[in-house]
Amino acid sequence: MEAGLHFRKVSKRIGSKQLVDEVSFSVYPGEVFGLLGPNGAGKTTLIRLAVGLIAMTKGEIVIDGYSLKKSFSHAIEQVGAIIETPVFYDFLTGYQNLVHYANLSGRVSKDRIDEIVDRLNMESFIHAKTRTYSLGMKQRLGIAQALLHQPTVLILDEPTNGLDPVGIRELRKTLRYLAEREKVAVLVSSHLLAEMEMMCDRVGIISKGRMVSVRNLEGDDIKNRLFEVNLPQQAFDVIHEKFPEVDLEVTKRVLKIQADAQMTALINESLVKAGIAVYGIAAENRRLEDLFMEDTDDALSGPINME
Repeated sequence: MEAGLHFRKVSKRIGSKQLVDEVSFSVYPGEVFGLLGPNGAGKTTLIRLAVGLIAMTKGEIVIDGYSLKKSFSHAIEQVGAIIETPVFYDFLTGYQNLVHYANLSGRVSKDRIDEIVDRLNMESFIHAKTRTYSLGMKQRLGIAQALLHQPTVLILDEPTNGLDPVGIRELRKTLRYLAEREKVAVLVSSHLLAEMEMMCDRVGIISKGRMVSVRNLEGDDIKNRLFEVNLPQQAFDVIHEKFPEVDLEVTKRVLKIQADAQMTALINESLVKAGIAVYGIAAENRRLEDLFMEDTDDALSGPINME
């Protein structure tokens, strides 16, 4: 599948300060990709580069097949974005604001406005003046504005800032809908680990301007598997003999084994053949917080490219 948004060894330098250092990653249609990192890590710089607010020092950004550097107009037409808090004319209703932005675009019909209002469940407040809106309502209206021209890529910088728990939940549902139903490639930046874990399919962890790692939050990466058995010490010996490369530890009747799905099946088969009863197998998923601390604590010897 071709990426909706593709960073290729993108760097940004201002004077002697390296803000972004050879960052590479891709965001595909139908997924929510999160840029995760502490304040000052380079997330907002990457967002601003992607929407053309600042120029890259070197590298290339490709949006829906168009190079941002070589074909700026065609590339940026594919993007809808909210950078920081969306701002509207507060003396107009939400609907009137959308009509205004549709007129500026010149190629958005009334039917498209009504479609977006319906799909984002905004009927209950869309005809109220925006000065009466909560921050969550403004965020949803901002997303509606960004989607008017049917972009293939949606870019949001710290979209949960200032939202209450209900607003965050509504935003999360909206982004999942756009990715799964509309096949939009969604790029979101944040430093809130718990929210990113619930919102994103993959996250790119940024530290000091570099892409430290890309983590698949839905995949079948190597995990700690918990085997509950009747003979833990004998099970330990069987696994250690047949699979010496596997990391494992034993506690009472439970063995903790670091393995992917295929290795888990092979270990289970070996235990059963050895006459050991396996009462249950469970995956002990490490939280994103653990992965984040593990990745950012590692010293980097050079830039890492992640596709």
